[in-house]
Amino acid sequence: HRAIEMCFVRFNDFAGTIPQNVSIGQQQKEGDKEGDFETAFGGVLVRPCGVIAPHDPLMNAFFQYREDRGRQTGGLMVWPYIFVDWALGYIHRGEPDRAADLFYAFLASGSSTHDWSEVQSLNVEYTEFTPPIRGTKGGGDSPHSEASGNYIHFLRNLMLLEDDESLHLAPATPRKWLAQPCPIGVEHAPSHFGSVTYHLVADADRTTIRGDVQLDVNRKPSRLFIHIRGPGGSGLRSVTLNGVDWSNFAGDTILVANPPADLKFEAKYRN
Repeated sequence: HRAIEMCFVRFNDFAGTIPQNVSIGQQQKEGDKEGDFETAFGGVLVRPCGVIAPHDPLMNAFFQYREDRGRQTGGLMVWPYIFVDWALGYIHRGEPDRAADLFYAFLASGSSTHDWSEVQSLNVEYTEFTPPIRGTKGGGDSPHSEASGNYIHFLRNLMLLEDDESLHLAPATPRKWLAQPCPIGVEHAPSHFGSVTYHLVADADRTTIRGDVQLDVNRKPSRLFIHIRGPGGSGLRSVTLNGVDWSNFAGDTILVANPPADLKFEAKYRN
C-alpha cells in the first residue's frame, strides 16, 4: 500500500489514479500530465492479488479513472485480456452490473475466429473500404493464449465464485439471461468446495425465479450466496427454500449459512 501511495497521481481533492509503476508515477508528478498514465493493470490489486481492499480510496480513484477513459472507447482498451481483472474487481466491489457490461465489451473485441489478439488499435480507419469504415484492429500475438484463456476464467466467475469460506452462485450474470425461459447454470463445476451444480429458470410471469443447487456433501461452504439477477434489479420480495418460507435475503441475493447439500428454492421479484 505504501508503494502504491508513492506513485499515486492526484488530479484534485477527489480524483486521481494508480500508474503502472513508480517511475511512471514520478514522471507524472514532475509535470508530464499529458501522457497515458498506464493504469490498465491496477485491477489486479483487488483480484486476483487481493492486496488492497476493493473500496480503498486508491482503488476508487483507479476505477473512476478507467471508467472515464472507457467512455472514449465504448469500454474497449488496448489490452483485451485486462478486461478480466477489471471485471473481477467490480464483482468484489459489489458492482456486478459493471462486470456484466465488461463481459459484453470483451466479447465485442473478439475476432471472427472466436479468439483475441494481444493488443488492439481502437477506432482504426480501414481505407480499403469505400467509403472508409472505422473499427478495431488487433495486433501482437493472435490468438493470444492469455486473452483466450481469460474468456473461460471470466465466464466462470460470472457463474461461480469462491471468496474465502463463501460460495457465490451467479454473482454477475447479465440480467437479461433471466429475462427468458431457458435455464442457466452449471453442472458438476469444479470449485474449492468440490463439485457444484445449480440451475436457475425464470417463469413466464417474469417475476418468479426457480432453482436447485447440489453441493459436495463433504466440502460444503460456510456460506452460500445465491444471486437472483433478474431483469430490472428491483430486488426480491419473497423466498421459499426447500418448501419453507425464507427471510434471509437482501436485494437480489439469498444467503444460506451452513447450507444443505441439496436445496430447491423459489424467489419472487418485487413488481
